Amino acid sequence: MHVNRAMLADVERRFGKPIERSFGVDYTEKEFAFLVRSTHGGRRLHDVTLFILWRGRIGTIRKQAYPPGLFRPPSGGVERGESFVDGAVREAFEETGLRVRLERYVMRAHVRFSFERQHVDWTSHVFTARYLSGLPQPRDTKEIAEFRWMTTDQLRAHGDVLRGAPMRGLHYRAALNDAVLDALAALRGPR
Repeated sequence: MHVNRAMLADVERRFGKPIERSFGVDYTEKEFAFLVRSTHGGRRLHDVTLFILWRGRIGTIRKQAYPPGLFRPPSGGVERGESFVDGAVREAFEETGLRVRLERYVMRAHVRFSFERQHVDWTSHVFTARYLSGLPQPRDTKEIAEFRWMTTDQLRAHGDVLRGAPMRGLHYRAALNDAVLDALAALRGPR
């Protein structure tokens, strides 16, 4: 895997040691088959999820495959030969049109996607990022349909929409969002 321990040690030195969480997701046969196909040929088994912050809001995206009104924070993978930071910043720009600066490594989520007796282990690396410039307009329009800013309360309430979706991967995204929002609240401390 091209995101290795040395790379993650450097990221932790720069952005802090993340909270570690584990999740299990039971996929449908169709979802699991798609996941397995997408990991052939040495494709990454990770994503970098970005909570892009600006004026009390969090940037979210809707993928083309999602029903209208269904949003989540953007995510993507670090490509072979790319630095972790460069990959995360590139993905942010492709999915949102925004130039960002990584701020904090919030969570490393270990996920086991399963169907019957088969499984794929995945890691989501979650960061906060600060919006620097750019218009909120996806550049990768084949994958991303729309961008929307949400408040923390809106994103938390949106978890019910994600959990109600037929795609089980979105149920995981709802649980991940809740865990990250809880972690961010704990890092800020009492108000």
